[in-house]
Amino acid sequence: MLRFKIDENLPIEIADLLREAGYEAETVWSEQIQGFSDIELLRYQNLIGYLWIVQTDRISIRGPER
Repeated sequence: MLRFKIDENLPIEIADLLREAGYEAETVWSEQIQGFSDIELLRYQNLIGYLWIVQTDRISIRGPER
């Protein structure tokens, strides 16, 4: 199953929509990791296996590096 983490710059409702579609989805707010730098979050996400949905100048999905 795909697991998603929603960044603090996006609406938390995205997590609700993903859950309704049958995916596991959390927000950085629910995990209390808001305010971390992108590098810190990417390192954290690599350890627990979530895909991370972020918004910078566009929305992108980032996952563990191979």
